[in-house]
Amino acid sequence: MHPKPLPALTQLYTETLSALSALPAESVYRQGTESLTKARLAIVQKAGEDITAAERELGSMVEVAIEEAQAEKALVGKMAEWKA
Repeated sequence: MHPKPLPALTQLYTETLSALSALPAESVYRQGTESLTKARLAIVQKAGEDITAAERELGSMVEVAIEEAQAEKALVGKMAEWKA
């Protein structure tokens, strides 16, 4: 379990959005991932320090959301290599 899961998610989502900006704006992957990441970031920011509220809105435990966010961030790097 992460000691500060919501700040970690905020950082991961922010870094993912930053990395996505390197992909072409017309990339379907970028558009879909940006939309989803922005929505999840808004949920985490709205929850503040309330992990239960974030989990309820995200539809999963924050630990799972962190793992998913880490995987997505890594995939963005691969997509940039593959020129999404």
